[in-house]
Amino acid sequence: MEKLLRRFRRLRKLRCVIVESKKCRRKGIQFPALASLEDLESLKMSTNASHDQGFYSWMRIQFQAFNFPTKLKKLTLSKLGLPWTAISTIGELLDLEVLKLREGAFRGQRWDVGDDEFLELKFLELSNMDVVLWKASYKPFPKLEQLVIENCSELEEIPFSFGEIEGLKLIQLRRCSYDV
Repeated sequence: MEKLLRRFRRLRKLRCVIVESKKCRRKGIQFPALASLEDLESLKMSTNASHDQGFYSWMRIQFQAFNFPTKLKKLTLSKLGLPWTAISTIGELLDLEVLKLREGAFRGQRWDVGDDEFLELKFLELSNMDVVLWKASYKPFPKLEQLVIENCSELEEIPFSFGEIEGLKLIQLRRCSYDV
């Protein structure tokens, strides 16, 4: 796989579906180093997982050593089952403008957003996520323009500090709790 990635290092857009396999877990197969795709700007990553806890554990281990391409501008993740603590890796991407988290991309009840994360993000989507508590720093997502939350019925509220985001033009809510 590494040889294949080296041949396509100028690739700008990639969709990657991780196929659930017991072979991955037994043989210690590692996720390919996508950081070698120097010009990659758009990445969609998902799994075909059927909520298998063993597979989610394998993904968590893989994600800890995962390096995203530095020029990444758009990222869509779904069905990965990662812990919310792993999102800080994504938050450090300096050029990221669009982030879509769908169908259990991250699992867990609490998401804490740090001060120096998501500095260039303009669009954020949360769809079919099980997050309950969403905490953010005083000035989160400084360049956020659009926030879309769909089918996050457990979410208690949008962080209060979102009211301080000057460029926020749109908050779209669908099938969320009344409190949100």
